[in-house]
Order: sequence, then C-alpha cells, then structure tokens
Amino acid sequence: MVLFFLRVPWPGTAMEVGWSRFLRRAGSANLMLVTLLIPPVTIALSYTFLGERVEQEALYGLGLIALGLGVTDGRVLDLMSKRYRQFKNAI
Repeated sequence: MVLFFLRVPWPGTAMEVGWSRFLRRAGSANLMLVTLLIPPVTIALSYTFLGERVEQEALYGLGLIALGLGVTDGRVLDLMSKRYRQFKNAI
C-alpha cells in the first residue's frame, strides 16, 4: 500500500495545483501569512498530541512570527499610525 502512494504522482500534483490556485486567488502576501503559520501549528500539535515541551527559544520564535504576521498583514501598522495621527492632532 505504501509503495502505491510513493509511485503515484497525484498527491504532489494536487498540492501544486491547490497552492497555485490559492496564490492566484489570495495573493502572495496572504500566501506568506499562511506559510508563517506552519511553525506555530506544528508546535501546538506536538505539545498537544505528543506531549513535547515547548522550549523558550520556540516561544521567542513564536513572538517573531507574530510580529512578522502583524507587519505583513498591515493592521498593526495601520492602528499605530491612526493612534499617532490622533495624538498629533490632539496637541
């Protein structure tokens, strides 16, 4: 059974077609956001199902990923710029 799936090229082809359609539909920035979610999901699943410990370096990495998601998404920067404009106009 395993040899059957190793010889059949359709899983890789299906993944490539799905990735390409998602890229066309969502855009490259959103595709990168999804790609950045792979490590946190992996850490959460390994902690939940395998009982692995979450090291401090992993938490630092999750923080950097969260920062990257916020910057790439743009909502955090928009919120900061709105607050800065409100502060500047109040003076």
